[in-house]
Amino acid sequence: MPLDGISDVNDIDGVSDAEGRTVPVANDGTYSTTVSETPIDAIGTILMLDTRGKRILDLAVSGTSEADYVLEASPDGDNWHGPFDSWTGETQILETYRIGARYVRFRVKTAASGGSTASGFMEVS
Repeated sequence: MPLDGISDVNDIDGVSDAEGRTVPVANDGTYSTTVSETPIDAIGTILMLDTRGKRILDLAVSGTSEADYVLEASPDGDNWHGPFDSWTGETQILETYRIGARYVRFRVKTAASGGSTASGFMEVS
Protein backbone atom coordinates (compact mmCIF):
# COMPACT_ATOMS: atom_id res chain seq x y z
CA MET A 1 0.00 0.00 0.00
CA PRO A 2 1.33 3.48 -0.82
CA LEU A 3 2.62 5.54 2.07
CA ASP A 4 0.33 8.49 1.34
CA GLY A 5 -2.86 6.38 1.10
CA ILE A 6 -3.91 8.23 -2.09
CA SER A 7 -1.54 7.03 -4.81
CA ASP A 8 -2.29 3.95 -6.86
CA VAL A 9 -0.77 1.96 -9.71
CA ASN A 10 -1.84 4.72 -12.12
CA ASP A 11 0.70 7.01 -10.46
CA ILE A 12 3.47 5.03 -12.16
CA ASP A 13 4.12 5.71 -15.83
CA GLY A 14 6.35 3.74 -18.17
CA VAL A 15 8.97 5.37 -20.35
CA SER A 16 11.51 3.85 -22.69
CA ASP A 17 15.19 4.21 -21.97
CA ALA A 18 17.89 4.65 -24.64
CA GLU A 19 17.94 0.89 -25.25
CA GLY A 20 14.16 0.55 -25.69
CA ARG A 21 13.45 -0.98 -22.27
CA THR A 22 10.42 0.23 -20.32
CA VAL A 23 11.43 1.93 -17.09
CA PRO A 24 8.86 2.83 -14.39
CA VAL A 25 8.73 6.52 -13.52
CA ALA A 26 6.51 8.11 -10.88
CA ASN A 27 3.82 10.39 -12.29
CA ASP A 28 4.39 14.07 -11.46
CA GLY A 29 0.99 14.15 -9.81
CA THR A 30 -0.83 16.02 -12.56
CA TYR A 31 -3.99 14.48 -14.00
CA SER A 32 -6.12 15.93 -16.77
CA THR A 33 -8.93 15.36 -19.22
CA THR A 34 -9.62 17.22 -22.47
CA VAL A 35 -12.39 17.65 -25.03
CA SER A 36 -12.24 19.00 -28.55
CA GLU A 37 -15.29 20.26 -30.43
CA THR A 38 -17.69 18.44 -28.10
CA PRO A 39 -21.36 19.25 -28.77
CA ILE A 40 -22.91 21.66 -26.23
CA ASP A 41 -26.34 21.88 -27.89
CA ALA A 42 -27.73 19.40 -25.34
CA ILE A 43 -27.66 19.17 -21.54
CA GLY A 44 -25.02 16.84 -20.12
CA THR A 45 -21.50 16.27 -18.81
CA ILE A 46 -18.66 17.32 -21.09
CA LEU A 47 -15.70 16.90 -18.69
CA MET A 48 -15.26 14.60 -15.66
CA LEU A 49 -12.08 13.97 -13.69
CA ASP A 50 -10.88 11.76 -10.84
CA THR A 51 -8.70 14.16 -8.85
CA ARG A 52 -6.93 11.33 -6.97
CA GLY A 53 -6.72 13.61 -3.97
CA LYS A 54 -5.00 16.50 -5.75
CA ARG A 55 -6.18 19.90 -4.55
CA ILE A 56 -5.64 22.48 -7.34
CA LEU A 57 -8.08 22.36 -10.27
CA ASP A 58 -7.56 24.35 -13.47
CA LEU A 59 -10.55 24.64 -15.81
CA ALA A 60 -10.48 26.14 -19.30
CA VAL A 61 -13.37 25.93 -21.79
CA SER A 62 -14.03 27.78 -25.03
CA GLY A 63 -17.41 27.43 -26.76
CA THR A 64 -18.62 28.50 -30.19
CA SER A 65 -21.88 29.83 -28.67
CA GLU A 66 -23.15 30.93 -25.27
CA ALA A 67 -24.34 28.23 -22.88
CA ASP A 68 -24.97 27.81 -19.14
CA TYR A 69 -22.55 25.54 -17.25
CA VAL A 70 -22.09 24.10 -13.76
CA LEU A 71 -19.10 22.59 -11.98
CA GLU A 72 -20.08 19.85 -9.52
CA ALA A 73 -18.17 17.75 -6.99
CA SER A 74 -18.52 14.19 -5.70
CA PRO A 75 -16.81 12.06 -3.08
CA ASP A 76 -17.51 8.83 -5.00
CA GLY A 77 -18.34 9.62 -8.65
CA ASP A 78 -22.00 8.69 -8.15
CA ASN A 79 -23.48 11.25 -5.76
CA TRP A 80 -22.95 14.77 -7.12
CA HIS A 81 -23.13 17.97 -5.07
CA GLY A 82 -23.21 21.57 -6.10
CA PRO A 83 -22.98 23.50 -8.12
CA PHE A 84 -19.47 24.24 -6.90
CA ASP A 85 -19.56 27.08 -9.43
CA SER A 86 -21.85 28.11 -12.30
CA TRP A 87 -21.85 30.31 -15.40
CA THR A 88 -24.68 31.83 -17.41
CA GLY A 89 -24.39 32.71 -21.10
CA GLU A 90 -20.64 32.13 -21.31
CA THR A 91 -18.40 31.27 -24.25
CA GLN A 92 -15.04 31.43 -22.42
CA ILE A 93 -14.23 30.07 -18.96
CA LEU A 94 -10.80 30.12 -17.32
CA GLU A 95 -10.72 29.39 -13.58
CA THR A 96 -8.50 27.88 -10.88
CA TYR A 97 -9.91 26.34 -7.69
CA ARG A 98 -8.71 24.77 -4.47
CA ILE A 99 -10.86 21.64 -4.10
CA GLY A 100 -11.34 18.75 -1.72
CA ALA A 101 -13.57 16.39 -3.73
CA ARG A 102 -12.36 13.14 -5.27
CA TYR A 103 -14.33 13.70 -8.50
CA VAL A 104 -15.32 16.85 -10.39
CA ARG A 105 -17.48 17.27 -13.46
CA PHE A 106 -18.27 20.17 -15.76
CA ARG A 107 -21.60 20.01 -17.50
CA VAL A 108 -23.94 21.97 -19.73
CA LYS A 109 -26.94 23.17 -17.70
CA THR A 110 -28.75 25.06 -20.48
CA ALA A 111 -27.85 24.04 -24.02
CA ALA A 112 -26.42 26.32 -26.68
CA SER A 113 -27.87 26.67 -30.18
CA GLY A 114 -27.80 23.68 -32.54
CA GLY A 115 -24.37 22.70 -33.84
CA SER A 116 -22.49 24.53 -31.07
CA THR A 117 -19.32 22.92 -29.68
CA ALA A 118 -16.78 23.47 -26.93
CA SER A 119 -13.14 22.56 -26.42
CA GLY A 120 -11.22 22.63 -23.19
CA PHE A 121 -9.59 20.83 -20.29
CA MET A 122 -9.62 20.17 -16.57
CA GLU A 123 -6.34 19.47 -14.78
CA VAL A 124 -5.49 18.81 -11.15
CA SER A 125 -2.13 19.03 -9.45
